[in-house]
Amino acid sequence: MQKAETIEEARPNGPGDGDRVTHFVFEHKVFALEHAYFALEPRSREPVYYVRLGELQAVLPLPMVRAEFGIEKDSPDGKLLDVVAKSLRYVKEIRPNDSIPSELLDGSASWSVEEKHRLAAKARVVGVIAEQIGRRNLLDLLGEEGEEAKRRVREAMIEAAGKAGLGPEAARKAPGLLEAFAREYAYIEALRDRFGEVRSILNAIAQIAKGAKTTDQQTLQDVLRVQALLRPPIADIEATFTALDAQTASIATILGKPAAQIELVRRVRDDIRFRLRIWDDLVAKWRDRSEGDSSQSVESLVKETYRFAAFHFPQTRDWRRG
Repeated sequence: MQKAETIEEARPNGPGDGDRVTHFVFEHKVFALEHAYFALEPRSREPVYYVRLGELQAVLPLPMVRAEFGIEKDSPDGKLLDVVAKSLRYVKEIRPNDSIPSELLDGSASWSVEEKHRLAAKARVVGVIAEQIGRRNLLDLLGEEGEEAKRRVREAMIEAAGKAGLGPEAARKAPGLLEAFAREYAYIEALRDRFGEVRSILNAIAQIAKGAKTTDQQTLQDVLRVQALLRPPIADIEATFTALDAQTASIATILGKPAAQIELVRRVRDDIRFRLRIWDDLVAKWRDRSEGDSSQSVESLVKETYRFAAFHFPQTRDWRRG
């Protein structure tokens, strides 16, 4: 799992502006070319610069950009290229003058979650509190919005911190710290939802395998190959969720070192989101699949899934690199 990084001041945003850099404002003219952008090369997953040359599109690895256009490592543009390489873990494309992802600026997420994910994260935190103080009925307060329900939850947070042996000062700060933790964990719940769609592909493949056993041996062989390639990376992501849940499963752990716990959640958030990103197009195609699709349509989707699996997760490759 790659640790999230923050950036130091690479260069000012404009002449005479000494503030920390927040945008990709380059000086060299090569970065002003129309339709040019940075992205990860699909196979190597290395950052490259895409430039249109007439009818052709050139793909320039960042070391080549530095060498061909004389961009020194310690120059303002050279430092920004380092930031580009880090930023492509958080966004799919970067164009000159785009803003730098907030993950690098202050650690916060540059994407949003739905209310259901905030509620799921709050339920998880309240569940941990209920376990600590032995009050299962505390979860019943989650559906209530009145001040009385909120007061009772805050009191339970303080009580849980006290029972965890964290001292009066930690107990006093417990409500604010636990609410901040829940806000961060909402992103994990959103990613858990996205991962559920990835898992559903494997489940659908298994159902197709059952139907193909006696009718279509070629489809069955394709399905078996897909299953063999997809199970390890899917299990690896699932294990990451499980490990994080275990590492944040007690009040003492969450409140003992709250800053470290939020850093852990953010690091896992960024790692899982990066690994899930390559699945987006395939998930959309399986989501759009109808139960009444013809056998030819199903066969085509299985073959496409096999090509995806063979490309991204060959058995000799470490899929955890994304």
